[in-house]
Amino acid sequence: MKSISTQDTIKVLKKFFSRAGNPASITADNGRQFCSQEFKTFCTEQGITLFNTIPYWPQQNGEVERQNRDILKRLRISQCEKSDWKDDLLKYLMMYNSTPHPSTGKSPSELFYGRQFRDKLPFLTDLENSYDDQEIRDRDIERKDISKLNEDRKRRAVDRELEIGGKVYVKNLIKENKLVSEFNPTPHTVNSSEGSDINIKNDETGQEYRRNIVHLKKVEGQWKVVDQDKEVQIDN
Repeated sequence: MKSISTQDTIKVLKKFFSRAGNPASITADNGRQFCSQEFKTFCTEQGITLFNTIPYWPQQNGEVERQNRDILKRLRISQCEKSDWKDDLLKYLMMYNSTPHPSTGKSPSELFYGRQFRDKLPFLTDLENSYDDQEIRDRDIERKDISKLNEDRKRRAVDRELEIGGKVYVKNLIKENKLVSEFNPTPHTVNSSEGSDINIKNDETGQEYRRNIVHLKKVEGQWKVVDQDKEVQIDN
């Protein structure tokens, strides 16, 4: 898109929705066009639930980020071969939509349209067009669970628990220079948490933020939570 304003974004989405129908939900980043009141109103009127990802945590919309990586790779190949990048992208999409996914065992076209795309490669048409949707979902969940276990093992992930009212430090995601500390020394209070999605408030300014739990560090040995409205400081 040459313009990514809210109005132009809605126009493009309306074209997609006129062919495929309204989706149940949209997961978007925190761009101004997706956070504007006009876009929220559009989603509400269409019966669409809007989810905005946690700032500085693109992994929450990992499917899009993974697809973007493949598209950029295809564009680099086109650049090296000095070929028509638009034509190359169409070929890539045809290949992607007609290739069975290892997680589901079905191609995206088959899951979306209920039929297999015809491409240059010959294939035997299944006499029975119906398939067991639950079987595909179970297989998808199983593969994703395996991927999560492998990724957690590789990252040495551990369970973290943050209590409501607990004190945390926030990671400095934008550093002016290399001497800036890893975490902001100003304590923040945990307002709410839903899984790894944490809402916090700056104790000095009162400003509220939304961060992933990996961006937070528990203040150890300094604060003890008595209840949500009262805090008692303990000297080390």
